[in-house]
Amino acid sequence: MRLIAAAESVMARHGVEGATIQAITEEAELGIGTFYNHFESKEELAKAVFALRAEGLGKVLDFISGKYKDPAKAIGYIQRTYVERSLADPIWGWFLIRAEFALRQYDETFRDRARTDILRGIQAKRFTCSNCIETAITVTLSSLFAVTKQILEGRADKAAAMELNELLLRMYGLSAEEAAKLARSPLPDFDAMLKEAGPRP
Repeated sequence: MRLIAAAESVMARHGVEGATIQAITEEAELGIGTFYNHFESKEELAKAVFALRAEGLGKVLDFISGKYKDPAKAIGYIQRTYVERSLADPIWGWFLIRAEFALRQYDETFRDRARTDILRGIQAKRFTCSNCIETAITVTLSSLFAVTKQILEGRADKAAAMELNELLLRMYGLSAEEAAKLARSPLPDFDAMLKEAGPRP
């Protein structure tokens, strides 16, 4: 766990490619031999960081997806929660940004979820992008990535997350008025809701 925490911190600053095993072990205050007792490579450690942190985020996103019957509301909350989590924990946010191109898991994890949520909206006749689903997914993930980066860099404020959500909902097929309303609705405390719901049987 010390190596995973150190790797997340170092890779948040330098990316997966720019991080070195020596820098990671120094941050963890462990020897290089200890590193190789647990991981075969820096890339394997990067995957472990992502898997550990993405699992917790994934549980919240899946909970949101399953809780709301309206797919437009669900996907809006999911997108804003993704950005909020990245801003609330900048080390994780920067890790995601700097590891995005190095980790195939990133695309697979979030692309699959985005596809499921968009398809659900199409099936419910809330979205009208059935002829361009893959492009809609690519635009969604790229935009969330870019806006999160801008906010972390201080080049945009948190309102950009709501503005992006509004634009994405309009892209999926919602009216401008409904998209604006949904994007600006209060974000519930999903951690508390998930805790109250308890483990699934």
